[in-house]
Amino acid sequence: MTLNPKITKDASGVLWVNWTPDPTAEGYAITTPTGSSRTFNPTANKSKLGRPPEPVTVTVAALDVTSRPAETTTYPTPDPTPSPGTTLHDLRATAVTAIPFNGRTSPAPAPYTSPTGPDKMKALLQNGDIALVGSPHYGRGYDVLIHQDATWAASSHNPWGDPSKDTWHQVPNSAELTLTRIHVEGEVLWYAQSILIEPDFTAPTRSQGWAIFTQLCYPGIISPPVGLECNAAGIGVDRDAGVAPAGTTDMPVKVRAQIPRLTVAAITGKRVDLIVGARWTVGSDGWVKVLTRLEGEPGFTEDYLAAGPTYQQVAGQPLVTTVDEKQGGYVGLFGQPQPVGALTAWLLRGLTIHPDRASAEGSLA
Repeated sequence: MTLNPKITKDASGVLWVNWTPDPTAEGYAITTPTGSSRTFNPTANKSKLGRPPEPVTVTVAALDVTSRPAETTTYPTPDPTPSPGTTLHDLRATAVTAIPFNGRTSPAPAPYTSPTGPDKMKALLQNGDIALVGSPHYGRGYDVLIHQDATWAASSHNPWGDPSKDTWHQVPNSAELTLTRIHVEGEVLWYAQSILIEPDFTAPTRSQGWAIFTQLCYPGIISPPVGLECNAAGIGVDRDAGVAPAGTTDMPVKVRAQIPRLTVAAITGKRVDLIVGARWTVGSDGWVKVLTRLEGEPGFTEDYLAAGPTYQQVAGQPLVTTVDEKQGGYVGLFGQPQPVGALTAWLLRGLTIHPDRASAEGSLA
């Protein structure tokens, strides 16, 4: 019979491996990343793992003369890896039926849930700042309006924090749609996104602040591991990655790069398609690649490539294994609110996430 081992976490945060006991076994061998142990109690059905770094993989084998094969389990359970040529998550506007005028709901109820289970998005929506609109470029797109008004409540704002007690939350303006998924260390993913800006576009400069429309593999530690910007200079790439010193969020990899050919003047009124590929890891064997195609160009141009850490961790802390894939708008100035009347607007096709570059590129055909 199979042992069917499973790892669970109790209320105190301790991990246990549980299995179905085999009455014909002489005992069980349990192997973890830090060592192995045995029990010669055939009715035993669990073993304490403690608080190892996650994800953790454990092997359980029945001890008997037939030497049956060991069985392996991992916690948290990783997302399934489909065969190449598929879409793992479809977060395009064409996959969403409606967005409420105003809501701060997590997880999202059915009206703004994508058709399939893995694509359910939670909404961080303020004052109707993301709307579904018809688009000749995308069929349907996300119309994102990030604005600063006279009051915090009337402005596009983060839905957490209390502005009367924590003035930092008055600074950035935001409206976002978020998919939460499990991070698997070393996993390779490819993302596709597209953006369109109009002639009246305005946004902060790099020296003034930031204007991000997509945040990828975001564990909530500091700025995202990879962010896509559309600031006053045009399209840019932000990166914060590696292992920060204990007690800090100072990531050793910090990049703020512009794509020189994709200036605001060059892209105004034209669709910009973007593909991001990454091997998500805090190790040195990671990589990230950004490719773009301006409307009218025959193919994609590789604009950014870097090797090394791509994910985030704080020394002495377990690896965060729940991440957000965000799209919409996150705009602000360093250390101060934007002036009243500030408005940054763009149209997004919406994210798709793929296991390979070919299917990411195909989604933008």
